[in-house]
Amino acid sequence: MAGPDYRPYCAVIEVDTSIAGARVVQVLECLAEKHRLPEVIVTDYGPEFTGKALDSWAYKHKARLDFIRPGKTVENAFIESFKWPTLRRVSH
Repeated sequence: MAGPDYRPYCAVIEVDTSIAGARVVQVLECLAEKHRLPEVIVTDYGPEFTGKALDSWAYKHKARLDFIRPGKTVENAFIESFKWPTLRRVSH
């Protein structure tokens, strides 16, 4: 749950046709150089998020992985509301 000073923003967008868990970890490591690491990462059950690479990274950095229930994108409403307009801008 976000506190009153919560400000959603996008620090990075990684776009590709396929992104493996190791690439997710690489992006998080780059972000860690300039930003505080997240305490919780809310995501779906995509293979890039459920594999050993991200699980090991999260354990090492004491971050909790919080998976939304399959088919319940509303549980991650912020990213869903952000994703489609952003993808439209990036793809044009």
